[in-house]
Amino acid sequence: MAYYETSNAKYKSLIRKLLASDLAHADVLNQTISQLVLNGEALKAASSRIGPKVINADSWKDGLYRIYDSSVKLDSIVEVFYSPDSKEIVLNADITERLEDGAIVFVANDSIDGDIAIDCIEVRNEVMVDAN
Repeated sequence: MAYYETSNAKYKSLIRKLLASDLAHADVLNQTISQLVLNGEALKAASSRIGPKVINADSWKDGLYRIYDSSVKLDSIVEVFYSPDSKEIVLNADITERLEDGAIVFVANDSIDGDIAIDCIEVRNEVMVDAN
């Protein structure tokens, strides 16, 4: 059995529509199915999930805490989902996030009153698009 090649997948918005007059030939079907598989891989490669994580109250240094992950880029879109039990601690400490290449930096603008549990962090990056 052969498999579709998915390395360096790029999203392509135009996919050939199969017509009633098309012969049901593997070459015709494989071209369309292959691009659908590549589109799925390109979308998958552009997003990742980190977590769960616990930030211990005593692990902050000068009001900063870093979570390192190679999927994080300066222009990533990052959403942090704190556990319900930690939301009050996060609000009281006025925690914000900023990005570095390879890390999310949590900044506590006030004192930390306890451990902070993060259910997950979603990271979204630019989708590689095939211009052709």
